[in-house]
Amino acid sequence: MRGNSHVRFGGRSWETDPRQPGHRAQGRPYIRSRAQRLGYDLAKIVTFSARTVDPEGRLVNVVQALDVDTVIAPSLEHFDGRVPERLVRGCELNTVNPEATYAPHAPFQFVDADGDGA
Repeated sequence: MRGNSHVRFGGRSWETDPRQPGHRAQGRPYIRSRAQRLGYDLAKIVTFSARTVDPEGRLVNVVQALDVDTVIAPSLEHFDGRVPERLVRGCELNTVNPEATYAPHAPFQFVDADGDGA
């Protein structure tokens, strides 16, 4: 296996209604399946409610404390529809729907015409 995987579910109102397709209980098997397909051991499923203050910051703290390689989320909607920059600075983000990977940015290095670093 590739390492630890970390999962985050957001606290959106549609997740609290079990009749809705995005409900947490319905999403967990998809998260587990995505982690398995990517070769990760699922370390933990973390949930935050809509009342959680700074859920992205709290998630970053959990990621650092568990020293995980990847966060798997149902979608970017759990991050208000955007790639959370604070999170992807330190780990990879994978989404279930659509299946996508957002990797930490590699350090940028200028290369001059001779191929040497500038």
